Amino acid sequence: MVSFKMHLPSEIPFNNSPKPVQRGNILEWEQPLADRLAGVPLEIETHLEPQSILYSTLLLFGGTIVAAAMTFAIVIWLVVRHGRKEEMST
Repeated sequence: MVSFKMHLPSEIPFNNSPKPVQRGNILEWEQPLADRLAGVPLEIETHLEPQSILYSTLLLFGGTIVAAAMTFAIVIWLVVRHGRKEEMST
């Protein structure tokens, strides 16, 4: 058995692969070795979404970094504010 695995740059709404799409953008086709050695062509057809998944991934990572930074800023602000209240009361 000869296997072809393709990692494509965007989501795949249509393909002629006998196996299901893996993780949204990985396809796999298989062909018996005898057919491969005989030169039998393997039909590979796929349609891709126009938008790359890279944009979505970068947006997700960017949003996570911003959320973490905001959480740290709020915690630091609360600690500093709580410390000032104790300082003023003494």
